[in-house]
Amino acid sequence: MSEIALADGGQSSGAARATRRWARLLRLLTGQQALGWVDQIAVSAMGFLTLVLIGAWSGIGELGIYAVCMSLLALALASQESLVTRPFTIQMHDSRDAAGHAFGALAASLILGFGAALLLAAVAGVLTLGGGSPQAASAAWALAGSLPFVLLRDFARRLAFARMQTGQALVLDLAVVAINAMLLAGLVWSGHLSAPAAVAAVGLSCAAGAAAWLWLTRGGFAFGLHHLRATARRSWGMGRWLFSAQMAMQVQGYTTHWLSMALAGAAATGAYAACTSMVAFANPLLFGFFNIMIPKSARVFSVNGGSGLRRQALRDALLLAAMMSVFCAFLALWGESAMALLFPDVRGYGTVLTLLGLASMAAAVGAPASTALASASRARAVAGVTAVAAVLNFGLVWWLLG
Repeated sequence: MSEIALADGGQSSGAARATRRWARLLRLLTGQQALGWVDQIAVSAMGFLTLVLIGAWSGIGELGIYAVCMSLLALALASQESLVTRPFTIQMHDSRDAAGHAFGALAASLILGFGAALLLAAVAGVLTLGGGSPQAASAAWALAGSLPFVLLRDFARRLAFARMQTGQALVLDLAVVAINAMLLAGLVWSGHLSAPAAVAAVGLSCAAGAAAWLWLTRGGFAFGLHHLRATARRSWGMGRWLFSAQMAMQVQGYTTHWLSMALAGAAATGAYAACTSMVAFANPLLFGFFNIMIPKSARVFSVNGGSGLRRQALRDALLLAAMMSVFCAFLALWGESAMALLFPDVRGYGTVLTLLGLASMAAAVGAPASTALASASRARAVAGVTAVAAVLNFGLVWWLLG
């Protein structure tokens, strides 16, 4: 009887510890999740405001050029996330030298940013000297100057999210948004707002915010080139598959922008960008959720293993499906009328809005499973599925747009 009682007591004690652990995790994530949503609302609102201002003050053609510039920035950000920040987020729980690991990731981000900037500068030089479009050359120069600082700002906020320091990410993003808003207001007031100028404003605001963050948090990094080598070795095994998946996902997302620019011109691309900006009203909800979902999944897997991660992914998918269903209903009923108020030159795209909303819902519902696989070091499966989807999407868009 005493052995049975001891066994029962041990099971009860274990269940109580697990319950307390889950309660602490729930309290932590609930507060962090709210801050994550506020952060993403600020970031998305600034992006949407920029689109509206360019469409109203510079024309639908400039809006198309700006949309293509943002798609290239998104490719660079996705590359950094897959090769640097997401492996860091997943592997940080196993790191014995947190400060050294953080510096290795920071150094990798800087190398990636300035390497991509040199490549863009070469393209801009060819366009300038080779008699290319002056608009394209100006946009390429603006991208080359802005890219390293955009990546550094994104690295700072991802590092804060990985460490569950969402308040730090919020302060950084609010500062960047405030500077960007003042620069845009100056451009509008002076009559110099254009796609390249807007890209340059993004770069300047990110440079100011990232420089202040780097100075204030310098004590959290252990400087040394050997940390870069160690971090690169750890990240590459997972990052190569995450990179493949991210590139396929970005190509899938921006295929229509690139093909419409090539086949139909800047005005058609601008109209499509206006439609996607309406669908982007869901971004604060989605990306605010995703910013916390990635470190949350990594932590759940480290604490509760595969079974706990599957349950977490299912709960997240059901919640996202419910939220996006309401948003899709709004787009179907009132999306076209709302877009006519913000973009008077774009009309007759109600069906496009509804289809884009449904596509966004499908992508959102699949995100928890993709994140769970990556957290469980199964990034290769994610890369394969995403690559197949990207190829199908490219072929269908090419055929239907033609």
